Amino acid sequence: DDPALLLPRIAPDASVVITTHNEAGQIRATLAALRADPWVATGRAEVILVDDRSTDGTLIEAVQAGLAGLRVLHAPALPPDRGSGLTTRQKALDIGFRGARAPVILTLDADSTLPDGWIARMAGPVLAGEVDAMAGPVGFRLLNGPVALWQSCDAAHYAGVANLLAATGLPSGVFFGNFAFRAG
Repeated sequence: DDPALLLPRIAPDASVVITTHNEAGQIRATLAALRADPWVATGRAEVILVDDRSTDGTLIEAVQAGLAGLRVLHAPALPPDRGSGLTTRQKALDIGFRGARAPVILTLDADSTLPDGWIARMAGPVLAGEVDAMAGPVGFRLLNGPVALWQSCDAAHYAGVANLLAATGLPSGVFFGNFAFRAG
């Protein structure tokens, strides 16, 4: 009859979903940045890491980042389903989205850099009903040298093309490296 067990479980306002595959060199810094975010520190945001069969110690690094309440989900080691139309990353995102408990879901790459107040900037307008979805700029740590530089250029190019398509009224796209949307 522990009174704490009788209290209703309070769902967070935002769920941050990160997919990983062999991100041992990057994930600790990303999780440390989230640990410093006031929304995570106060329980307003949960962090869900979906690991897609990493073999390089990604999960060890994630646990050692010291993020209390980190939820780790695993992508199943299944043969590719050619009929699904989803990429491996999209399948991992789907697992994270299904595991999210909050009304707003944010996506983040495992090697992203985060500005101060990132969760509030992304989730706030969605929670307030001002928008149903919101994308933000993406930055990557330059530890990987040319790879991170290419990722940053690729993200900027993709965002530019998506903005042009949207401005003309054509369907554009979403870059899931820094995105927030209303769940369900």
